[in-house]
Amino acid sequence: MISGARTTVIMVALLVITLAGAAWGWAALTSPFPQRVATPLCTNTRVDAGDHLYASQVTVSVLNASQRVGLASRTLAALSLDGFATGNTDNAPAHTAVSRVQIWTQDPDSPAVRLLASHLPGAKIVERSEDQPGIVVVVGSRFRKVTSGPRTIAVTRPTTVCSPTLD
Repeated sequence: MISGARTTVIMVALLVITLAGAAWGWAALTSPFPQRVATPLCTNTRVDAGDHLYASQVTVSVLNASQRVGLASRTLAALSLDGFATGNTDNAPAHTAVSRVQIWTQDPDSPAVRLLASHLPGAKIVERSEDQPGIVVVVGSRFRKVTSGPRTIAVTRPTTVCSPTLD
């Protein structure tokens, strides 16, 4: 093969490789990022009668119904120190009238609610659903603090609790 022809063949091959690489790079650069699937903070877990329910199995979200900035975050942090799994913090819905503390739940007789209430003396338990993960605690302007309570409770009837999702 003549030297000039060999150079031409090599240059054409390199040009094809470069164009293919540029096309692949452009496609990768302009493609959308893969969507991340949001993992729920908690999933429903069955607990049978005779078992013990631990605070770490109970996810709690806290809503602030007061004008005290950061009250929900501080309350959730205190509950977390007592072993509860953390859900969300947010402001309570407009016109929510809570002076001290309420626990909003769809199952007021749940052992998880009883366990949580032992850390929130004087909490009023309200049968209500809210679009938050776990059991919802609503704190008002006269709420003072989370108290120490048991970290486990005996389960007397089968129940379902929203437990932290394992990654």
